[in-house]
Amino acid sequence: PSRRKRRDRTSPSKIRPATVAVRRCAAELLVAAVDASTRCVFLRHAEKLGCKVVSEVERLEDLTKELLSAQNHNCSSPLLVFVGERRWESRIAKLHLHVRPPFVVRTSVDFEHGPCHRHMLPSGSFNAFASIVQDCETWWEEACNTGTWYMAAPLRPVLPPSPNWFLRPCSDLSSSAGA
Repeated sequence: PSRRKRRDRTSPSKIRPATVAVRRCAAELLVAAVDASTRCVFLRHAEKLGCKVVSEVERLEDLTKELLSAQNHNCSSPLLVFVGERRWESRIAKLHLHVRPPFVVRTSVDFEHGPCHRHMLPSGSFNAFASIVQDCETWWEEACNTGTWYMAAPLRPVLPPSPNWFLRPCSDLSSSAGA
């Protein structure tokens, strides 16, 4: 009788690239959660998808630093943030992230509405993760093509935007920019 070798599916070197319909992962990913197992799930999905720029944070202060730092580099690619703590979303919404607004995905079990674009539990499938990355890249591309970021950014110091300004449809942003 021949013995089959059991393949180790947990080793990072054994992870195969995705076969879903994502061309490549152009987004920069930031995984923010207190729980290490939550961060690990999304980091593994990102590795499987072939994402090149992935960071993780476990404290709100570090998340704030990373988001503000992201405004000054790699501005040609989308910023996808997986947030494991619901209360952190309101902090993100208060930051002035006009150069590179994040695409925010809530990963907590709380289903209340808030300033996020999507919701995905850590138990979600890899295909759901890949779909969110694709949605983020499409969202970014459409906003760049229409000039939404430029029209939404303040030209002089103004009052902070509403907490969920980046969730409004592009048509709302362009109509308020001219006012």
